[in-house]
This record gives sequence, C-alpha cells and structure tokens, in this order.
Amino acid sequence: MFRTLRRTLILTTTILAVLVGSIAPVGATTADQAIDISQVRPVIDDRPVPLPEPIPVPSPIELLKLRCKGKVDRDGMPGVLCRWSRPTVDSAELLVLERNSGEGFEAIWRTDNLSRRRYFDQKVEFGQRYRYRVRVYDGNKNLVAASRANGAGVPIPDFELMKLHCSGSIVPTPVLSTDVAPDRIDEVRPDIYPGRKIAKCEWSEVDGEVKAYQLWRIVNRGHRELVGTYDAGTTAARDMVPNDAHVVRYAVLALDEDRSIIGRSRVVKVRFPVIDVIPPRPIPPVLDTADSITDRAV
Repeated sequence: MFRTLRRTLILTTTILAVLVGSIAPVGATTADQAIDISQVRPVIDDRPVPLPEPIPVPSPIELLKLRCKGKVDRDGMPGVLCRWSRPTVDSAELLVLERNSGEGFEAIWRTDNLSRRRYFDQKVEFGQRYRYRVRVYDGNKNLVAASRANGAGVPIPDFELMKLHCSGSIVPTPVLSTDVAPDRIDEVRPDIYPGRKIAKCEWSEVDGEVKAYQLWRIVNRGHRELVGTYDAGTTAARDMVPNDAHVVRYAVLALDEDRSIIGRSRVVKVRFPVIDVIPPRPIPPVLDTADSITDRAV
C-alpha cells in the first residue's frame, strides 16, 4: 500500500515539474523559453465586407399655394374660383382638385396639363361653404405635391329669392303632336316617345318689373345650359331631358328691362333612373299592291 502511494506521489511530482518547466519565466530571452514578440504580425482580412442595401428616402412633398373665392357669374349663378401655384417637381404628371362638401374630400377635376392653374367650380349653391385642396401625383401615383385645404363660400346675393319646384317623369305611351306653343307647360312635341325623360318646373313670380324668366340646367356632371327664356307671364316650363341623364339640376332667374337679375331660385335636383331608351323607328309608307292598282285603273 505504501509502495503504491509512493509511486503515485512520484508520478504526480514528475508531471508538475514538466508543466512548470514548459512555461518561460519572465525576462526570458532564449527562443526555447519565450516567443519573440517582434515576429508576431497582425492577421489582415482583405475580403470585401458586404454593405447593407440603402433604404430609400422619400422625397419631400412640395407645398403648393391655393386660394379659392366664391363669386356670382354674369348669369347670376353661384361659383367658386380656385387658383394655385404651379408644381415644379419633374416627376409630376397628374393634378387633382378635390372638394369637401361636408362628407369628405372627393375629386371634382383632373388634368395632366400642369400649366393650368385655375378652375371655376359651378356645382355649388348659395349660402353653402366648401373646402378645396390640390394633389399632384407622379407616374406611379405617388404624391409629390399638395396644398393645404382652403375654404370658400358663396353668400346669398341681395335680390329676391324665388321658389322653384321641379319633378321628373318618363313618358309611358306615345303622344301625338298638336299645335301648341312650345314654351307652355302643356306642350306636346312629336319627339316625345315611350321612355323619354321629361322634367316639369314651376316657379313663383317676382315683385317688380320683370321682363323675362330664364330656366337653367346642369345634366349629370356637365356644364350649365339654358333651357329657355320665357315672358313675364310664364311661371312653368317643360324640359326634354337627355336619355342618359340621371341627375339634373335646375335654377330660374328673373330679369328686368336692363337684363339685370332681380330674382333667382336655389338649385333644385331632379333624379331619373338610368335606362336605355331606343327611339321608335319611323313607320314606312304603305305601298299599293297590284290588285289595288288594277281596281283603281278600272
């Protein structure tokens, strides 16, 4: 037992001596005991380091100037004139004018002619206020220029407000033409056929020297059109509406001897269902048969 313990102690002492001898003492100068630090060189990696993909930075949106003002045109109809500065962004391709009538902004006019810097909105009413803004987009439909919202309203002018009532109907049966004045409400025209859309308007008279009344309309999203001019004694008229019309807006004006407006009504809307109407074909004349010709000769 003592012999085994002695052998184990001798073996352990030998291993420790070998390990201690392999460590170079401080200040050693021989190659066998230390490493020459001057021979050590840093490892340089010349391989290119991949760079991350650049993050695209969106271009700043150009701020446009916008000014809108309500006015009354020479026919006494309300409108809002909007002017804006021209966008200078090279990628600009489409300009959109939006209007908010109280239910959010919606586009009312678009153009790719960026030199246009004004628009007159005629689809407005007296006493109402609207908000407008301009948006400019590039070819990828990215917003590149915009304006702040600008408000405008059309005040009620200082003349008598007339009452106007309009209703729409669709002709159910053919109507033959008669010799009736074309500017009367009970007129009957030969172009009235089944499915034709007709609007009847009645208005109140104006106190004063009225020379004539004018009835105006806007079909769908089109431009203002003059339906007719009527004498002072007329307070009703009928309008033949285009077959593709689904919303028609009417307004009536009262004019004096100088053609100045002394009265007008608010805009009245008449809605029609969208239907495809085919006008009736003309009936060809009846030709005499051979028998009738023989009988007539006899």
